Amino acid sequence: MILAAGVRIRRDDGSVLLVQHHAGVAAGRWSLPFDGVSEDEVAESAALRVLRDALHLEPGQFEFAETISIPSADEDIVVNVFDALGWAGEPRFNARDFDDAGWLDATRLDGVDVVPEVAKFLNGGVVAGEVHAVVEAALVEARQALLDAYDAIAARWRERELDGDWAPVDVLHRCAAVEAYTLGEAVRLAETPGHAWREFNTDQAESERKLRARPSDAEVRERLLVAHDDTLRMVQALMPEQLLHFGSHPSKGTVQVRQMLEGIAAHDREHTDQLRAMQATAQLRGSA
Repeated sequence: MILAAGVRIRRDDGSVLLVQHHAGVAAGRWSLPFDGVSEDEVAESAALRVLRDALHLEPGQFEFAETISIPSADEDIVVNVFDALGWAGEPRFNARDFDDAGWLDATRLDGVDVVPEVAKFLNGGVVAGEVHAVVEAALVEARQALLDAYDAIAARWRERELDGDWAPVDVLHRCAAVEAYTLGEAVRLAETPGHAWREFNTDQAESERKLRARPSDAEVRERLLVAHDDTLRMVQALMPEQLLHFGSHPSKGTVQVRQMLEGIAAHDREHTDQLRAMQATAQLRGSA
């Protein structure tokens, strides 16, 4: 996927500025003006570039409006759309940027070849689905499975090494740390569409794990509970559109807030398998 930033520019009469791109998923059709977000900028910077450099308008402020995904056979474009507020001037464009541009009534697009995803957005279409419920269910289910696997290990084995130099308490400690880190980056992306988030430093975390004192069963349970509660509260506090913001990840490419939060559940499931293997090891040692 390609991450882009688009701008909805409206006049006092309610009409919206649409353009025709000459290449890409919107080629030959009417669409909002948008451009790709490079690795060294945030979405607002790309939106500013579209407004100022491609349309020669005086920018005012930007307010995030929606995330639109435009599919194609070659590459999908994920556009974080911003409303331009307080802009000034008369739009002018160069042929190298757009084939055409014009003001259209967003409520009367019948017969106009507008990119379908853009038309839906302009007509007030809202992203469907109970996004909050889906994300919460994934987090709760995965966390319960993790704790069930942990509790299945006899208490006397939970602070003892059962997988190399890993003990079950180390697993819960790592899950809590990854969750807290991921939540922090997800919040930054929710507040700043296009945010380029840092990857969790596994090597550093592993070095710290080997140097610190092993936590107790009670300590890791408390840390895990706090991290989980923080995540669920944040999911409930975010607006649906914030859960759908896109940004960039150093190894995964384009990522969504929702995907990042669901990644916490995926991480829990990976370590659930590790704990189940630890339980089998403890049973073998106990019977030896």
